[in-house]
Amino acid sequence: MAADALVALGRPDAVVAWAERYRTRLDDAESPTWPIVEAEWREALGDPARMADWVAFFEREIADETWPSVLREWVPRLAPGFLASGTHGMLRTAHAVRALDADDSALRRAELARGLALWAARYAALPALPYSGPAFEVVEAIERVPVVPKAERQARGFLTDTVLQLADRPEFAPAIGLLSLDGPIGPQISKFTRVFAQVYLENARTPIPFVHSVTAPSAIRMLEPHIGEESARELLRYAWQAAAGFLAVYSNPGGPVAAPEPAAIADLPDRAIASGDEHAIKFTEACLREYAISGDEVFVVAATDVGSRLRARS
Repeated sequence: MAADALVALGRPDAVVAWAERYRTRLDDAESPTWPIVEAEWREALGDPARMADWVAFFEREIADETWPSVLREWVPRLAPGFLASGTHGMLRTAHAVRALDADDSALRRAELARGLALWAARYAALPALPYSGPAFEVVEAIERVPVVPKAERQARGFLTDTVLQLADRPEFAPAIGLLSLDGPIGPQISKFTRVFAQVYLENARTPIPFVHSVTAPSAIRMLEPHIGEESARELLRYAWQAAAGFLAVYSNPGGPVAAPEPAAIADLPDRAIASGDEHAIKFTEACLREYAISGDEVFVVAATDVGSRLRARS
């Protein structure tokens, strides 16, 4: 994902050095255990022990069909699990698609299989109940998300595990219906990411959940040409649910911090690369993508902050 983001930032020269550092954090790939077949895929959904089996499944699917047809079939199936691996399943899929759009190759099709496999193996759905009230623009919808009181929040390891505590809070389940999704999908994504870039700045003491609240919905743009506007709209609906979940359990643990003076746009890629952090790289690229569309300086300010806030793990 970060390698694709570096290319999009105009810095392909930085990819090899970054990947060499990052690879030390990776485990060896596991081997498949038993095949996943089309008729039984639901039984394997959300089972991280079946990751290698899901990789083999999607490699077969992509080999037997065109990769866009696999996307059209599987993104709607996986959309309710948008939260998978802290949204990394969807993000890895989207970055693989953008790379394939630039140059279709066997290696990039294999990466798409791994993105879809991560989404399926780590599939995690938040509770959703019918909502009969009015829908709101994103800035108003945020105000109506039922936030968990700080004294009642439970850290449960990984990002997804912490957000899934909302399954025990029935008041959260209707929140998926709070957001209005009327109108063309592109402007909807712009409004969403603009508001959540500001949310990131207001919650920058706990940056990672709110980084994902921008990068993941923005990445829907990479998928929309292949899955169609209606599927993209449904994906944005689940992106909203995930972002609302981040708000509910992570918002304002230490209060807001002062927003930095925006750096020069030309300097932002180098700031992200210097951090060495994959989230900073992806967030900077997403912010500059959204800034190029909307011209809203909040994206420049947010990217300025992340370049100095996050540092790669050793």
